[in-house]
Amino acid sequence: MSRTTVTLLNNFRTLYSNPIPYIPRQQQQQQLQQEPITKTLKLTLSAAPPVPLPSTFTAGVTGPIGPTGPTIKKYSSLATISSFDNINHIAMLETGLGLAYINGTPVYVSSAETYTNNFQGTVLAYDSSTGFMTIGNIIHVNGTISTSDTYTLNLQQLTNVGPQGGAGPIGEIGYMGIRGPTGATGPQVPFSGGNAALILMFQYGFDCGDVE
Repeated sequence: MSRTTVTLLNNFRTLYSNPIPYIPRQQQQQQLQQEPITKTLKLTLSAAPPVPLPSTFTAGVTGPIGPTGPTIKKYSSLATISSFDNINHIAMLETGLGLAYINGTPVYVSSAETYTNNFQGTVLAYDSSTGFMTIGNIIHVNGTISTSDTYTLNLQQLTNVGPQGGAGPIGEIGYMGIRGPTGATGPQVPFSGGNAALILMFQYGFDCGDVE
């Protein structure tokens, strides 16, 4: 085939009219790193039924124990009285440990067996590690305080009764009521007419018309 054929030359010219430029491999890799790569994924949905979950689950590991909460102030406790001096108004008690009493706390002590045996006072000293307590300024002693009874110890209610107030003013006088009905007429005293028997019967002033 001759190279000078016009048809072949025209075909060759048409084929290489838009040649693809040569790009070195290193430059191609740089372009791939700079340009985002877009891929098309083909998803195939399965018509199979869903896999059921197991009826039992395995429990996880137990977590650590949390911090201890704040301590609540406690006042109520049982107590025994080792000594009670009603003259000097002081008492020694053995009560619970770790209570919140401090010097000056008003307390109420009552027998757990006979509630009418009770007294009030003020904490002078309390050792929370041993439970020993000293109560002073004892007032309002009721009944008999025995060292053989068990007592309940608690805060004293701060509801002291004040002195009685003065008398209030006298209220306004109300309206007078209506007059009641007149009563029935009583029996009349008969006239003696000089009769001695009638005179004796009415001689105490019932017969005012006795005329001789």
